[in-house]
Amino acid sequence: MRMHTMTTHYWLSDAQGRLLETDATLGELLGYSLPQLQAFAVTDLEVGLVLQPTSAVRQRETYYRKSDGTLLKMSCCTRYLADKDEQYFTFLQEICPDSEPSGPGAQSSMLHLILESQPSKIVLFNLQSEALWLNKSACRSSGRDLFALLGKKCHEIWPGCGDKGCNNCPVAQVIASKKIEQRKMSMPNNRRWRVTTIPIEDDTGKLQNVLYVGDDITEYLTIDKEVRQTHKLESLGTLAGGIAHDFNNILSGIVGYTELSLAIVKEEGALKDYLLELAQAGKRATALVRQILTFTRRGEGKLVNTEIPIIAKEVLQLLRSTLPTTIELKKKIDNNVAPVLADPVQIHQIIMNLCTNASHAMEPYGGVLTVTIGKAVLPPQFFERNRDLLPGEYLQLSVSDTGCGMNQEVVASIFDPYFTTKPPGQGTGLGLSVVHGIVKDCGGHITVDSSVGRGSTFTIYLPTVERTVSHDVVTVIGGRLGGTETILVVDDEPVILEVTKIYLQMQGYKVQTEKNSQAALNTFRDNPQAIDLLISDVTMPHLTGDRLARECLAVRPDLPIILMTGYTDLVTDQSLQDLGVRALMMKPLVGKTFLTKVRRLLDEGKEAKQANQ
Repeated sequence: MRMHTMTTHYWLSDAQGRLLETDATLGELLGYSLPQLQAFAVTDLEVGLVLQPTSAVRQRETYYRKSDGTLLKMSCCTRYLADKDEQYFTFLQEICPDSEPSGPGAQSSMLHLILESQPSKIVLFNLQSEALWLNKSACRSSGRDLFALLGKKCHEIWPGCGDKGCNNCPVAQVIASKKIEQRKMSMPNNRRWRVTTIPIEDDTGKLQNVLYVGDDITEYLTIDKEVRQTHKLESLGTLAGGIAHDFNNILSGIVGYTELSLAIVKEEGALKDYLLELAQAGKRATALVRQILTFTRRGEGKLVNTEIPIIAKEVLQLLRSTLPTTIELKKKIDNNVAPVLADPVQIHQIIMNLCTNASHAMEPYGGVLTVTIGKAVLPPQFFERNRDLLPGEYLQLSVSDTGCGMNQEVVASIFDPYFTTKPPGQGTGLGLSVVHGIVKDCGGHITVDSSVGRGSTFTIYLPTVERTVSHDVVTVIGGRLGGTETILVVDDEPVILEVTKIYLQMQGYKVQTEKNSQAALNTFRDNPQAIDLLISDVTMPHLTGDRLARECLAVRPDLPIILMTGYTDLVTDQSLQDLGVRALMMKPLVGKTFLTKVRRLLDEGKEAKQANQ
């Protein structure tokens, strides 16, 4: 980079005022060559200059004599360098007349304005790595004003850099190589900067100065890391979804045949006991798959009545196998607390995050992690102090540990984005910020009680709502679970077809099965009124379950339909409701819940059919 005009100049003199060093542009400004300028004493150039050996920085407006005898108004700042053989370092800038609308002066003023407004930390160094000028952003980052920083080395400018420069100092590298240097650097305040150092040469190609430009890229790097982490979670979610779909198909056979065997075995004995144990294992496997899907679910969730104790137990069941044996897990959970209006996935995320942080706080020696859930008893003063909360009944969720604890300075910043006490690379500083945001979105409040060496307790207050009765458990007419209607079952898995067929036939239903969804559609179109209920898998070749449902409903809009799935992103409850599908159920389809759903939809279908006649 070549520079012909500078708005910033400097000189260095000895105790008697003899010039030891100056920049060529000062000579150009005053009308002297560099050798001519260096032959002067600074007292010959500046009108009325008196050099004073004082530690105070001397700032002034004065005049410099040009070669043609005219005077040039300048803004100067002089520092006495007692530790450098009693030298004087002065930084100076030309003061342009306000009446000058254009020309080099106006251009210099505009350039200065542009540099001062830059968010980048910009510093101009001489060839001794001493600061000649800093913009406002650099001064703010240093925590000192411009005149306190002039003449400082690079490592003396930024707080916490120590007494020596960093290894492979970028300024020193440019002075040695005369090439642009760019690198990412870790600053002492746990921030990451991208530093660019640029050589500045005169018209002859001689290196004159080094321009330092520092940009704080911590947020960009964090966002980039979060994007990569999101992509990993999305990939994990896709993988988990595929595994869940296949595994639930396998479970459908295991659980289904177990249920059928239990229906056949009437006598008490070892065989029935074995089958009951097998049925329980199948239920645990099904619940585990659903927990994994909940943890990896993507997208915006909807706010529903959420039972916090149920989710907490699922989280703690997952965590128990990953927590060190040195950590004792205690649960104080009131199962009778009212539900809250929240996204179950986000509540899962909150509890997982707080428990994980608590376990980290107790490393490596271990301790006690306690999760408490109950009804909150909040006095009127609580709502007076927290006016963003509405008075009413609240649930209290607390996560406590006996770990290292935090001082009050850390506690005050614990929910700030990107704040973390973990070593670089071990934490993004976003976890508790996200927790805080979720709690606020639910109309709740979160507090922290902690002290060094005595552990921490995070307490969340969430407003409760009235418990509602799920439509999935509505009692069917006369308490019947069976019938004589005709049901068409469609799935590309032969085991599921066979189990579902036998299970429904045992209740008296007539069952037709079809492995090919396109063939099932043709069968239905041949005689639409012969089918009383359609049960179909979602993920199938040829026609997916939602497309099959759409085609069947186009022929017969009153047809009751149940779609079953091991896992899919293709459909949601809302999309199926808009389509006209009555129910979406997770595999395996066994037990009273499934039979109750079948019976209820058949009865509703009859009522709808009679109403249309």
